[in-house]
Amino acid sequence: MNTFTKIALAISGGFAIYKGYKLFKSFTAFEEINVSMQNMSVKPTLDKGVSISVNPLIKNPTKSTMTITQPFVKVFSGNREITTSTVTNKTHTIKPLSENLLDAVQLSLSWDEVGKLADSLKIPTAPKGSSLVKRVMFLFQNSKDLLKQVKLTAQVITYANGVYYKSELMNIDL
Repeated sequence: MNTFTKIALAISGGFAIYKGYKLFKSFTAFEEINVSMQNMSVKPTLDKGVSISVNPLIKNPTKSTMTITQPFVKVFSGNREITTSTVTNKTHTIKPLSENLLDAVQLSLSWDEVGKLADSLKIPTAPKGSSLVKRVMFLFQNSKDLLKQVKLTAQVITYANGVYYKSELMNIDL
């Protein structure tokens, strides 16, 4: 084997070890990521339904810097997905042994969906025979109280150091 081949093999081997180490660190960070929801707010709007805003809090308990994508959030009532956030291509750097409160994630529930949630709890949304306008006005005035009675859960999806991460379902406390 000539000298050039030996040097090329040594460089290739070193590069493979380095890439393996980086991959191992990525998986370690992925396993340690901790996500929670902070600053939840609910605001009814006449035209679109209920707007929900939440800031994901990402905790990095590792000694490595972590790069994550802006989390994508799914909200469920029971096993039924009722809304999702918008997918964005924004990334965040989380320093070692720190936590970051990320940009707010916006979600919305249509009035039709809020009405279905109220119906699932057997909550009357207006006197029988009431018009659609009266039903919507009732939902508008009582949406926060209605949503507090529904057991909502959320799931966060992101990439941490290039590795797909999907959280367990977490309860939403409004």
